[in-house]
Amino acid sequence: MTRSAALIAGQAKELPRPADETWQQAILLPEVLAASCERFALVKLSHPGHDHRNLPRALAEFGLLV
Repeated sequence: MTRSAALIAGQAKELPRPADETWQQAILLPEVLAASCERFALVKLSHPGHDHRNLPRALAEFGLLV
């Protein structure tokens, strides 16, 4: 896509800043966010090319080590 094609709809508009969202609360981590972080970490650690030295520690931390 050319630069001119990208600007056909006009300049980007400023997005409103979120306030008091559950994901912004440092004390309360939403369950969906915790699960997503765990999944990301496990996928990242199990990806080919990764040295995997932290995988057993991560599996143990998430209670997944049998």
